[in-house]
Amino acid sequence: MQPWRRTRATLRYSVASEVRSEQEENFSAKRLHELMGMAENPFGGMPDPRYLYDSPTHTEAKSSLTVGLECGVGFQALIAPPGMGKTTILFDLLDQFGHEARTAFLFRPRGDCRDFLCYLMSELGEVPRSDLLGIQEHLNRLLLEEHAARRRTIVVVDEAQSLQTEVLEILPLLSNFETPSQKLLQIVLAGQPQLVKNLAVPQLKQLHQRISILKTLVPLDLAETENYIRYRLSVAGYRGAPLFTSTALRLVWETSHGVPREINTVCLNALLLLSALHKKQIDEDILREVIADLDPIHSRIVELGNDVTVASPAPSMQKPRLDSAAAPIAEQPEWFSSAHRRFYNFNLNPFECTPDPSFFCLTSTHWWAMAGLYTGILKRNGFLMLSGVPGAGKSLVACCVMKLLESNNVPVEYVVGDKVLPRHVNFRHTHHSHAADAPVQDLNWLQRPVPAVLFIDDSENLSTEGWRELQWLATMPEPDRHKAIVIVGRPEVEDVLASPDLSKLEQTVLSRFSLQRLSNVEIENYVACRLRFVLADPETGPIFTEGAISALCKHTEGNPRLINCLCESALVKGHKLGERYISGEMIEEAASTPRLPVTTQERVARHHPSCSAELLKAAGVLLDLHLALLA
Repeated sequence: MQPWRRTRATLRYSVASEVRSEQEENFSAKRLHELMGMAENPFGGMPDPRYLYDSPTHTEAKSSLTVGLECGVGFQALIAPPGMGKTTILFDLLDQFGHEARTAFLFRPRGDCRDFLCYLMSELGEVPRSDLLGIQEHLNRLLLEEHAARRRTIVVVDEAQSLQTEVLEILPLLSNFETPSQKLLQIVLAGQPQLVKNLAVPQLKQLHQRISILKTLVPLDLAETENYIRYRLSVAGYRGAPLFTSTALRLVWETSHGVPREINTVCLNALLLLSALHKKQIDEDILREVIADLDPIHSRIVELGNDVTVASPAPSMQKPRLDSAAAPIAEQPEWFSSAHRRFYNFNLNPFECTPDPSFFCLTSTHWWAMAGLYTGILKRNGFLMLSGVPGAGKSLVACCVMKLLESNNVPVEYVVGDKVLPRHVNFRHTHHSHAADAPVQDLNWLQRPVPAVLFIDDSENLSTEGWRELQWLATMPEPDRHKAIVIVGRPEVEDVLASPDLSKLEQTVLSRFSLQRLSNVEIENYVACRLRFVLADPETGPIFTEGAISALCKHTEGNPRLINCLCESALVKGHKLGERYISGEMIEEAASTPRLPVTTQERVARHHPSCSAELLKAAGVLLDLHLALLA
């Protein structure tokens, strides 16, 4: 088994990457393999060395690292921004030396020195000792055994910018494992540009001096981008006529700025659209449509705040407070201000509690709820349900689905349970059974175009009359299948529907989705995702330590709104202390600090559109997959 395949299972990829990978596998099997003669998806996100394109910058970096390992260099470093292909190069190195070396791949190590050494011993295939001195003795004995067997020991640390300073300080001590003529342990550090800054502090002077080779990666130029795309298609098995026109290739390069990961994203979406349209070549029109889908959300959606019949987070949609039974943590009296944003180099407050689709993070539970609702609506299901505890993100998922529907020219309306009037559920263009008794303004409302999809949030607050109106709609003969109602509410809505009086309505709700709590890994990914959306410069933003993540897991139980509240409070505390490292103590203090309730007006005033493209990337894939399945 190849080393990169063995170690890949140990990586902790984000939920978004896992969902995207599953989509890519389905896409490969159903579209590329059958229709285009490809054995697999050529633009997947896995660091497969087979797809490593030898551009000048990647060839130089790989060759330098290879020569360094062959010459016995103790420390090397590979620095590059995200998406440039660092991990793929590292797996290629492990592939080259797997037959003559014992290797360990450490991905984004967390914790203190003991945690790092235990992780190292585990990846080397050993059971680590419990005490620090015992681990060091065990490692020394292992290195000597490998040296006696004429084998190297190579340790690759990916995302090394996450290493704590105390861990970086012990790395020079590991290089002291040596014979008079040879290093027993060779270490390759790879990370984002923040790693360079971390290494520049005075206490790490010894480590900095021992790094013999330091390489970086630069984006691809136009010719390299064209060759990169052709190379990946060739590896995947494509042997047909050119799949991209020259104009399309240039657009890919201009859009991606030559970053391999961005090139993959654009090309994958272009292939999806090509398959859905049953065309033979990706031209300028297809690329421009893909680019429009991948543009930041605020550039495609007009800011909507005055009309409740569209999918904007209207004032009634804001969540002013947490349910006292589910959320003992109150809100903070000091809001996140412009001073805090400048200190952390944020464009916006990353932990704003309003349901802004620009902050949608692809956790497994939110992704499948959004995808299920969207595809269920397009399949013309009459009634659907989304439930979850307060703060789970129900309104955000609903808002995201509404944005997706609007992008597909499907008119929608959003109302809150306690504001629902009988006219809201007059779904058909025929008169309501009670229309004769309706006021004149309600009869006028019946004559206006009716939105195709109605979202009822906080449905637990629906009046008895409101539930009866919904049941009346459910019993209508031959309902218009182009219409749909999405019932959004807390879990107790299920109990309401289970009542005998609403049995006919309950039987009509065929698609149900429930939001679950986030796992500990998802909490960490969620925080990183929210920060990534607003960071003007990733190198200067805050860092949530492992202790902070543990405290969040302890106090929030995976509830997104509680995570937002505690993170926002901790950032305010960090600003007071002049500290960008958010510690577990800061989260603990935030959890114990009483906070004032937030009014709807305050939350609306603090809401701003974000510039994240993450949602529309997901939306583009979802729309294209749906069109491909319907084709």
